[in-house]
Amino acid sequence: MLNTASAATGQNKPDGTLTKQTETQTIIMQIFFNHDSKETFQDKLLKVVLAEKLTAPAAPEPEPLISEAASDIAEQAV
Repeated sequence: MLNTASAATGQNKPDGTLTKQTETQTIIMQIFFNHDSKETFQDKLLKVVLAEKLTAPAAPEPEPLISEAASDIAEQAV
């Protein structure tokens, strides 16, 4: 079976391979870079992070670690 990434780039050997193993499965990712590209990996990763940030829903406000009642009690103890 022909790897579509290899066919598109004309390469047979990936530039990198990442492996993620869980209890029931192993995921093997082959990474192919366009060596003629002017962008760096950091540039591409920054684009992905910014796109995710723009499309992700706003995070809810974190709960306070100490409730107001507990805070009042701590102030009275001092």
